[in-house]
Amino acid sequence: MVADRETLIPFDQSLRVTDQIIGHGMSQGVFFYPGGTGEIRDIICMGPAFIIDDDDIQLTVDALSYALDALIDLENPVT
Repeated sequence: MVADRETLIPFDQSLRVTDQIIGHGMSQGVFFYPGGTGEIRDIICMGPAFIIDDDDIQLTVDALSYALDALIDLENPVT
């Protein structure tokens, strides 16, 4: 994820974007995990079980949507 799609400028590290998404996901019952290091960071990974069903897929989609919506207001970070 980047702050600017055109220039691929990343979010400022102090915003802890990946940590926020993981925190919001966990609050919804879904575990996302971080990927990337250095300049290539703010990568969100998912590893669903092979036996995932439609309800679990919907839960994951809803949790990610919730997390991304919450990031729109970066003034209120998850701690």
